[in-house]
Amino acid sequence: MRAGVHLDLVPRLTTSHLIEAVESGLLAMADLDLAVSMVLRTKFELGLFERPYVDLDAVPETLDSAQTRGLAREIAERSVVLLRNEPVNGVPLLPLDPGTATIAVIGPNADRLMGQLGNYSYPVLDSMAKRFALAADPTARADEAAEFGGSTGADQARLMVESVPVVTFLDGIRDRARGATVRYEPGCPLQDEDRSGIPAAVEAARSAEVAVVVVGDQAGINAFGTVGEGLDSATCELPGVQRELVEAVLATGTPTVVVLSHGRPYSLRWMADSVPAIVTSWFGGEEAGSAIAAVLFGDVNPAGRLPVSFLDFGGSAPLPYWRAAQAPAYIEGRAGATFPFGHGLSYTTFAYRDVEIGRPEVPTDGEVELSFTVVNVGDRAGDEVVQVYGQDVIARTARPRRKLVAFRRVSLAAGAGARVTATVPASMFALWDLDEGRLVEPGKIKFFIGGSSAQISLRTSVTLTGGVHRTGPGRALTSSVSTIPIDPDAEPATPSAAGRAAAHRTAAPLSGDNTVLEWLEHPVGGALLRGLLQGADEETLAPAFGMSLRQMAMYSGGRIAPETVDRLVAEAHAQIGSSRDTSKTGHESILRTSGHTYCGSGVGALDLDADLP
Repeated sequence: MRAGVHLDLVPRLTTSHLIEAVESGLLAMADLDLAVSMVLRTKFELGLFERPYVDLDAVPETLDSAQTRGLAREIAERSVVLLRNEPVNGVPLLPLDPGTATIAVIGPNADRLMGQLGNYSYPVLDSMAKRFALAADPTARADEAAEFGGSTGADQARLMVESVPVVTFLDGIRDRARGATVRYEPGCPLQDEDRSGIPAAVEAARSAEVAVVVVGDQAGINAFGTVGEGLDSATCELPGVQRELVEAVLATGTPTVVVLSHGRPYSLRWMADSVPAIVTSWFGGEEAGSAIAAVLFGDVNPAGRLPVSFLDFGGSAPLPYWRAAQAPAYIEGRAGATFPFGHGLSYTTFAYRDVEIGRPEVPTDGEVELSFTVVNVGDRAGDEVVQVYGQDVIARTARPRRKLVAFRRVSLAAGAGARVTATVPASMFALWDLDEGRLVEPGKIKFFIGGSSAQISLRTSVTLTGGVHRTGPGRALTSSVSTIPIDPDAEPATPSAAGRAAAHRTAAPLSGDNTVLEWLEHPVGGALLRGLLQGADEETLAPAFGMSLRQMAMYSGGRIAPETVDRLVAEAHAQIGSSRDTSKTGHESILRTSGHTYCGSGVGALDLDADLP
């Protein structure tokens, strides 16, 4: 109550305790009066005393109008996330060839209205409520009450109320591919372990040029779903035998797209290793089928991004994106994300460049302004969701390795560019001190810019200066992001190129005795070391920050040879001496001459290509 919780969902659970708290003096009457007044004020503002009931006559005219259905489709299209899109016969599988003549649509959620609606949508929620009510009613028909005698489960969920029209995935594909033969087979139930339909699904896939397999969840409450209230998962695996269905279709050799219609992030390492194209619509709503069809055939270029990570294994949870960047956790196997936070592919490609910081030093009560350029270097229009992450390097309390501080969805025509400016309040790096409250400390802040939490293209940093700043209740919680279109071929109106050249000319020489952190923060050495380790970033290399480069090579168990370190040092000296632009391919010669390929997935145990000695 004192923290501002003035309304309870189930007041009968707390009413007696509140009365006792007031009578005993634990809760002041003024606190109770405040809660009551806030609830009454809200009701007055909503006009509930003057108009306590909805106008039922107006409902048919306002529910599911053309405008709201159009909005539902736009939301569904913009939220589709393309997780994977690998080549088949040398060409990415998606978008599908418009001349595709035969399509197999397979899966338990391919043609189920209830399989694409969230559990708080009224068709699902009201159907569940009606089912529970019927079961509790002694006059209910036996077939309606029987589920509480043993026939519960996601496959028994069905629509029991009127619904607006819902476009299923099968509907959407058939409508979009009108000239094609579309064959449908459910393949298996959603949750029940019934494999009898898999042979028919396999036959449908064999007879088609492409197979679209729609798998996932049934939203519900308690007994009638796979996800929702009272429906946590112990494994984060696809329910029932859906994995077997996907693998059986894949075994036919028919190019396969998996469409996920679901409410939880699954562990899909197995799928990412075998299925060429994977798309998720989450529970996309009444227009999910139309939206997915538009994405599959390229009418819409997908640009959704994951708001959560899809972990390799459910047992590594909880693993938020800022922990996924840390050293391995205390679990068996790899604690990582198959599809990380912020991930999402496109049918075009974007490039980042020319990052600039407004001021290298910013007061602890100020704002950091950083700008960078993003360019659509592909051959079709698309949206990029630019993401800016920050890290408070040293603090009195443990800080996340990476924190999303700004993002913006930017629409760019093919070949077009935009200058993006993010203004990040220093208060976004405030920490909580048990004695002093919320505060911002002076010190170094690193920024990471790219297309996801794991796809970082640009790095920069600032130093917060001055004394400790104690933020008040009105502290800024969000950043502002602005964009202006630019000509990507024009000379940048920023001092980037000149600044880099000057940094190279004045950079101090490096040796194998400099620490890994010193190499990473060096204007020349940082690019070279990341190139050697194929993009390894500060999070990956953090355990080795205090080691010298030679020590890291020594602890790599022979994976980094001493002569490779010597070549790296020589290349750094050469680039500093000639003031060359390190954004070019200086590091590539090191990789070629060393004869090794390195992957920055750990320190002291760097993963190498399987065929390396």
